[in-house]
Amino acid sequence: MSLISRVVPLFAVLGFSLSSMPANAQTFVDVAVADFWACGLTDEGAVVCATDVRTQTYVPPENLPAFEDITIGQQHGCGLTADGEAVCWGGINFYNEQDVPGDINEPLINISAGSVHSCAVGVSGQAYCWGLNSNGQLEVPGDGFGENGLGFLSVDADETTSCGIELDGSISCWSTDPFILDTSSLLGPFTDLDLSRRAACGLQASGDIQCWGVGAFDPPNNGPYTDVVASPAAICGIDQNQMLDCSFNPAANIDQASYNTQTQFTAIEGLRSGIAIENNLCGLTVDGDITCPLVTSLAGEPGGEEQSVPVTDQILGLTAAVYGFSNVELFWTPLAQTTPQTLVEIFRNDELIDTTDARFSRLDFQVNLLGAGPVTYRIRAVSSTGDTGPFSNTITVDVQSAQVTGDESGVDVPAPSTAGLIEAVNFITLGGSYLVTWDAPAVGSQNVAAYEIRRNNTLIDLTTASFYVLNFSTGNSCDTISVSAVSSDGIYLDHRSSVGRARDGAGASDNCINP
Repeated sequence: MSLISRVVPLFAVLGFSLSSMPANAQTFVDVAVADFWACGLTDEGAVVCATDVRTQTYVPPENLPAFEDITIGQQHGCGLTADGEAVCWGGINFYNEQDVPGDINEPLINISAGSVHSCAVGVSGQAYCWGLNSNGQLEVPGDGFGENGLGFLSVDADETTSCGIELDGSISCWSTDPFILDTSSLLGPFTDLDLSRRAACGLQASGDIQCWGVGAFDPPNNGPYTDVVASPAAICGIDQNQMLDCSFNPAANIDQASYNTQTQFTAIEGLRSGIAIENNLCGLTVDGDITCPLVTSLAGEPGGEEQSVPVTDQILGLTAAVYGFSNVELFWTPLAQTTPQTLVEIFRNDELIDTTDARFSRLDFQVNLLGAGPVTYRIRAVSSTGDTGPFSNTITVDVQSAQVTGDESGVDVPAPSTAGLIEAVNFITLGGSYLVTWDAPAVGSQNVAAYEIRRNNTLIDLTTASFYVLNFSTGNSCDTISVSAVSSDGIYLDHRSSVGRARDGAGASDNCINP
């Protein structure tokens, strides 16, 4: 992300000027992009986001303070106030990526959100990181002041890597990725930095771009440039005419003409580890607008007119799958693109049991507490103002016989176990973790862009691999691990689940039955 206005000298080098932006109610001064959502920062310090249906719950709450800098990751966002305070928000907080450390005793001048971790720089130049530390991405060298011990101007966080520009323009990185850690070939000083899925690009003070890492390819060379963005699809810079100039990943099928927007930009941002390789760029225009010509799955652009569907018109269809003798997973029609506050009310035996932000399914793991006998379910959409949509069809579930019956919904409902994509989901104990595997097409084939991993209906991660490792849940309750195949436009292609129990870390128990 670009530095906030207190770092005036570096802003001048990069060609950014907050004060030159037009002063009107919907003028933007910053832009951020991540998987399936994009956000803009207005000149009044407000955050405005555009999303698809899976990320509508990540949009900023109304009680956020005014910000001077924003950044967003896979499922969370952060901003810096004028006083240098960091505030984060988002969906699930599984790795504490939203919990800014309480022992930061100085104002912050820069912040960057990776997939599920964040890093920031204080006025002293010390860098701080928090969230997931699976690859050493929180372990800042030099006690927080970098390999040269000079302190940082800025930081950039990615999926499993963090890097920063030190005060002398050199770059330090911290990760277990040896390709990113090897910065010996870099020719600084650098003024900007962008990471993207095991690759990184830096903007030299001369205006040239240099990239490194296992996923790097040749950057554009028509500089000098004033900003750089690296994505799995393209490496782009803003040239002296404030136009976009890009080079493209030779391994990807990219519509290069779509990047020729003929729009003048002051800043550009792209996905750090996005799964939608063709759709990955938003820019801040010279007029203070945000355009996302390559993010096609969003419900409008930040600040634009969203395609709203009233909650009273949200007609949901319902079905279910039974796992073992105690778990029922409900599946319903994905909510249409509508206001971010739309939720789903779940009724069991005509009693409201949950109001959830889940967009597709929900696990009911307490059916066994009701005793023997079938139970009924129905659902409806509800808005933050209390308006509700019509009830769905009613289904009856008998967990003893694993039967699901009921009236037809009349609308399409995602099938619990669509044939042909995910053949099976299995997980075994591996130390204190689950190793989750599934039999399914590789990403890039059959319209599969990635796989969603859920535990007990809580979204854990998006992955392009065919396996995943996650820690045991606390306690001895049954864990339902779900894997969903999704397309690049956000459509759920298939969904499978498997149930097991971690017994004090000793292994899976026979008390849970895999379907």
